[in-house]
Amino acid sequence: RQGTAVQSVTVSSANGDIAWRAGQDIVLETVNAGTGNVLLQAGRSVSDGDAVDASSNEVDILAAGLILNAGSAGGLGVGANALETTVTRLTAIAGSVGLYVRETDALVLEPVTVAVRRIAADAALPAATTDLAQSVNSTVANGNLVIRSGDSLTVSQTVTAGGSGNLLLQAAGTGSITASADISSSTGHVSLLAANSLTLNTGVDVTTTGTGSTGSIDLVAQTGDLVMAADAKIASLAGDIRLTAGNATTDQVTIGVITTATANVAIIAAGADRKSTRLNSSHANISYAV
Repeated sequence: RQGTAVQSVTVSSANGDIAWRAGQDIVLETVNAGTGNVLLQAGRSVSDGDAVDASSNEVDILAAGLILNAGSAGGLGVGANALETTVTRLTAIAGSVGLYVRETDALVLEPVTVAVRRIAADAALPAATTDLAQSVNSTVANGNLVIRSGDSLTVSQTVTAGGSGNLLLQAAGTGSITASADISSSTGHVSLLAANSLTLNTGVDVTTTGTGSTGSIDLVAQTGDLVMAADAKIASLAGDIRLTAGNATTDQVTIGVITTATANVAIIAAGADRKSTRLNSSHANISYAV
């Protein structure tokens, strides 16, 4: 029922997919599928068997694509000890303990499929593979959702923190964040932090608008532009919204739709060029800083 990789032991394949399931917990050392995909599915939690992040940078999972799935009362990593990955694509579902992933380089949040062949008692192979697919990133029951990448982060599928769970998407190094799918918490805080630029493509909503929400929204493009498509929307109920872009006079903020019921909005750009497509707020203060 519980899967544990003893320290210094690696579960690996020669570029074939790996599926690892446990009724309770999976405790990781190293899983390496090369150019294959990996599924880790636990009835409760998937955790890193190494020391906390501050004292260990050893990568836990290496693969082209990764599916992580934890039970409703479990999680994927913890705040002080995230799951360390070197993968290209990720999709993850976690429970109330939350979702904490730290990727070494660029990452795309999009659907992943794992195909494995389960060997029978007589060593015969099935006629077809068993396909396992997952296409969301989410937590339930107030679980926090934290995904950090060492380079650019592309959001191609919905990202949701359940209940009062806080949500952080961060692209470090020289990375940018590009979102083509909705990002939300029901009543928690939302932060999108990009080392370079941040782009919300057409139709994308970034929200924390559940009943009674006081969650705030913070979007930062540290050294580049912050660009919203004309119909991209940022919305809160009673939490403030702040958009910050750039460290040079050419950096700008391009606004789509920003809505807050009773809170304030700040738009801060290093550059003098601020292009407002549309601003919709029944009770908002807008501040510019040069």
